[in-house]
Amino acid sequence: MAYRGDHEYAIVEGDHIMYKGRAISPNQFASGYADSVRNAWQDISIRMPGEKHWKLAGVRPRNTSPGQGWTEPERRKFRFRLEDVAFN
Repeated sequence: MAYRGDHEYAIVEGDHIMYKGRAISPNQFASGYADSVRNAWQDISIRMPGEKHWKLAGVRPRNTSPGQGWTEPERRKFRFRLEDVAFN
């Protein structure tokens, strides 16, 4: 996590985030390091094994493949329109 020009690191061991020898939640890590209430998904960056770059924890890749019955790539947040679900 980067905060005010400084960085702090934690490591994932099994199912736990370890910081200074103890297991903590993402929220505890972000809030404790910044000494204020934080949204961990917007403040913590992660790097998976084998990857070179860090990514914000809250960023998910979008599935841009066309939904059923579509021939154009999706340009909206959800893959299906309400009409596709409600009137089947």
